[in-house]
Amino acid sequence: MKYFSFIAVALCAAMFVSCNNNGGQQPVAGQATPSNANVAQQAPAQQAPAQDLPQAAPQATPQAGMPAAVTDFINKNFPGATITGQDPDNDGELEIYLSDGTKVEFAPNNEWKTVKCPGKGVPAALVPQAIANYVKTNFQSALITKIDKKYGSYEIELNNGVELHFAADGSFIGYDD
Repeated sequence: MKYFSFIAVALCAAMFVSCNNNGGQQPVAGQATPSNANVAQQAPAQQAPAQDLPQAAPQATPQAGMPAAVTDFINKNFPGATITGQDPDNDGELEIYLSDGTKVEFAPNNEWKTVKCPGKGVPAALVPQAIANYVKTNFQSALITKIDKKYGSYEIELNNGVELHFAADGSFIGYDD
């Protein structure tokens, strides 16, 4: 009886080895064998990174580790611009660089902190109405090229180099040095 058990185990082992190495036969080109068919099913298809693929309409595409809220903010406020780079800080802040030259800094909670748009204006939706009114009244031809949200205040930079400081409610505090 021991002899038959030994033979049964040996036969099972031989069949296992035979199945895993295709019995020594070379596969025909394009034909799946038990060993390479399993590999093909297990290996994920390799794809080009999303940023290398052509896009139907330019928009921010999520990049590794980028929160959806950040991508949504970019798509909503900077239509047509694409993300060209990102720089996460150790303290949880994230800087995003756009194809139109814009730089946006985000706090760890994914809310924007600073928007800098050199050569063009910051989107109007990001500027509190009281601040926009003050700039329009006192600097008629100037554009707001940078807005920085601080704790309880805003700092604004105009395209003429003037820097202004406002309270959270939009009331003018003074010129920034």
